[in-house]
Amino acid sequence: MHNAVELELDQILGYCGYFTVREERNLFATLDKRNQRKPDITIKNPETLYLPGEQIGAQVLVDVSITCCMEGAGRGQLIPPTSLENSKKEKGKAAKKVYNDKVRDYKGLFTRLNLDQFSIVPFVFESTGFLHEKSMDLLETVAQRAEEVKKIPRENMFTFFKKRLSICLMKNVAHCIIGRGSKLMARNDFYFDRTFDHRVIAEEDLPIA
Repeated sequence: MHNAVELELDQILGYCGYFTVREERNLFATLDKRNQRKPDITIKNPETLYLPGEQIGAQVLVDVSITCCMEGAGRGQLIPPTSLENSKKEKGKAAKKVYNDKVRDYKGLFTRLNLDQFSIVPFVFESTGFLHEKSMDLLETVAQRAEEVKKIPRENMFTFFKKRLSICLMKNVAHCIIGRGSKLMARNDFYFDRTFDHRVIAEEDLPIA
């Protein structure tokens, strides 16, 4: 899922005239041999990028992340919202946490290695399709670039880019669900049941062979 969204975003950037490198090796190893980190996408010509409140370096590192908005997903024990009102308040919370963690992590790395030529732009989706506001800013400025290069109104390009990424995300979420269900059904008596039983996905009260 992550790689599919990363590839989709990379194709969008390339379409808009940006020269990118995916998972560039040895980006930091010259200064720290133990650091083999490979950013998802490196934009080599970010001169036309404008992100409100952000200082753009000579190279922009884009780190793609997909996080689940359901609390407890990482432990495998989901905690449902206590009310509809609370569920609304949770919107974007997971994306914001991942975004802040990524920024803090990369900026700490830049400071430690005395690097000022890089900027970090986390591109964070929630599994529901919610996109972090800073990631939305990136898409908007890329759409502006597309208008200049392709002579297509940026509003059209912005909508098109959002739809491409949304479809890519939802398609791969569906693949994960179907794949998970198939593996679970293969281990129990529901293997020959063609219905898509929700209990199989949640692993509720199913006898394991």
